[in-house]
Amino acid sequence: MRRRASDRRPSVRSAARARQRNDKIAQTLGHEPGHALNLAHISVAHACPPPVWTVMVTNYFQQTTLLTDCAWNNIPHEYTAAEIAALRVR
Repeated sequence: MRRRASDRRPSVRSAARARQRNDKIAQTLGHEPGHALNLAHISVAHACPPPVWTVMVTNYFQQTTLLTDCAWNNIPHEYTAAEIAALRVR
């Protein structure tokens, strides 16, 4: 007997994907307005986890479909204290 979709519980894998998706959305929603707030990119040269935990990282995510990749499990989604102190709206 086949179970209805509403009866299925989310798997651990789907929960991990949802967390990754939510973290990446938070990172993108913080990163793009950061440009308007005059925050600079911080290149981390594909180091993982990033040496600086900020939404403004660049050269971090590589093209991959492997969701177990380090970058997809260490998504920075916050501004640093220095960035918050330096915010300037133009």
